[in-house]
Amino acid sequence: MKVLKQRQVCDFELAIMNDEIYFREVLDLNIPIHYLIRRTKRDLSIFQMFYDVCKDFNPDIVHCWDSMTAMYSVPICKLLNIRLVNGMVVNSPERQNILNKHWRRAKLTFAYSDVIIGNSKAGLAAYRAPDNKSHVIYNGFNFKRADDLIDHNKIREELRITTRYIIGMVASYSNNKDYKTYFEAAQILLHKRKDVTFLAVGKDTDSTLSRHHIKHENADFFRLLGNKSSVESFIYLMDIGVLSTFTEGISNSILEYMAMGKPVIATNGGGTNEIIVDRETGFLTSRSNPKELAEKMEILLNNDELRVKMGCAGKERIQKCFAIDNMVNSYLDLYSEIHAKLQLKEVHSFKKFLRESIAFFLLQVYYVSRPKTKGIVSFYFHNPPPKLFDKILKWMVKKGYRFVSIQELQNIIGTKTDTKNLAFLCFDDGWRGNLDLVELIEKYKVPVVIFVPVVGLENGNYWWEYTFIQDQYKYSGIKKIEDFKKLPEDVFKEKVAILKQNYSLKERSCITADELKVISENEYITIGSHSLTHPILTSCSVETQRQELYESKTILSQLLNKEVDYLAYPNGNFDDNTIEIAKQCGYKLGFTTNPGRIDIEEVNPYMIPRNALYDNGGYYENISKILGIWQKFIPVKDH
Repeated sequence: MKVLKQRQVCDFELAIMNDEIYFREVLDLNIPIHYLIRRTKRDLSIFQMFYDVCKDFNPDIVHCWDSMTAMYSVPICKLLNIRLVNGMVVNSPERQNILNKHWRRAKLTFAYSDVIIGNSKAGLAAYRAPDNKSHVIYNGFNFKRADDLIDHNKIREELRITTRYIIGMVASYSNNKDYKTYFEAAQILLHKRKDVTFLAVGKDTDSTLSRHHIKHENADFFRLLGNKSSVESFIYLMDIGVLSTFTEGISNSILEYMAMGKPVIATNGGGTNEIIVDRETGFLTSRSNPKELAEKMEILLNNDELRVKMGCAGKERIQKCFAIDNMVNSYLDLYSEIHAKLQLKEVHSFKKFLRESIAFFLLQVYYVSRPKTKGIVSFYFHNPPPKLFDKILKWMVKKGYRFVSIQELQNIIGTKTDTKNLAFLCFDDGWRGNLDLVELIEKYKVPVVIFVPVVGLENGNYWWEYTFIQDQYKYSGIKKIEDFKKLPEDVFKEKVAILKQNYSLKERSCITADELKVISENEYITIGSHSLTHPILTSCSVETQRQELYESKTILSQLLNKEVDYLAYPNGNFDDNTIEIAKQCGYKLGFTTNPGRIDIEEVNPYMIPRNALYDNGGYYENISKILGIWQKFIPVKDH
């Protein structure tokens, strides 16, 4: 919030469900603060309070920070069409079930959240957050917090510490923190040596329950301090920082230990493994194992050089990967991305309305003029939503069109059969969403062809998906996908390889090999080749083109245990060499992205035209494209 205020990038307000503010700097920000205080655990009036806040402020984004605020935020955001960033994933519990209130709230709110933030990969995995919504933003340490430390000699004097070494654990005394193991390990060590004082800093660490773990004879070697301000000063006092837990996301305590140059001993598991590099910045220990914890403490106490080395390595790691600027910039980038999408959606909605209006007008002119047409209606989708696909098929059936299979199309082209009211439909790329269309294909008994590139089956994604990543330009040096398509073969491969090295796509886009085998047995579905890697064939050498067409045909035929005889040129790019190679490889038909109907008296079997439909387009726009009206006035892109 301080950075948002400093940079003046947006207006924001704060709504909290507790009247305690631990960071007094919040009050200095001079922003509106709304206190939504519950009178009971299930106070429904909070919904009305928060609704009034959002209605009055009208935010683009609501960012909630725990599971309860997520529950209150979801219905309000849906009612007011506000984007919800759900930041409740801050730990990494191993056992999740319906009895866990946070797990229940996660299941209820994730589906209605636009973005889910976790402060660790382990946390998102533990809550099974959907990949397509999930983002990891690590907690960050602000090194300015170390500017005004209390003199360590003064703290030693106040706490009456006379031992050479100090070991500490900073965490609240709560169910997720394993103070029992920490105290037991400390007392195992005290049985061997009396030169260590152990600190416990955090809420309720000075409670009766906490003190109960310490034997009377060891009491002089413990300082149970409860909540403390300037916690950095106490950490700076320590020789070793410990965090013994049952579950953890990205621990602020570990970040603080490492940022202050202290070696860390922490429980293995959860987000802790994403911060600590075992045996480099500290040690990871087994859960609830005081003996092992004591052994690691002793190793570090006995080796001054190792303590310094691990502490320096830890500080360097925090500076590189967990600095406050990294965290803040990640949040600001996310907010900017959400806002840009909102603006884009508004523009898209207007454009869609405009395009639908134009298409509707063109259709009226078409029906009034009743132009003479001949040939088979030929069109293709990539990955249409089922609702749009259903409407298109319903319209085609209503208009009396009969869909032909690709085998029948081959016969028609060879025999010059009558083509009145015939239609041919296919899909490019083999998107996984095509599986959702099988039920409609069977319902309307529509034969279709799905042209699949082999690389998608193997890798799960397509090269052009990487070019759509927001900041890919900083690695590739190329902004638009159209510019990628113009690159020479070797440069193209190099740029795509660079992007794949720097990015990983969370969600699989292409159908799997097993799924392809299943649908290939469907009586209405034929599988065709879309090359090996979906390259720009006209930018490839003759040898590469031959490899792309031959190997894809061979691999698909072997996978499906049936001959793959049909080809769609990726991106619609082909030349004379491509056609000749297709013939040599044994393909019987080749499909372009050239718009038009299939005129069987003139068509080249290796240059069959198809009208491209727009997966995200409107109903009237796509109908006008099927009929070939739209293309006469407005250029259509393949991708």
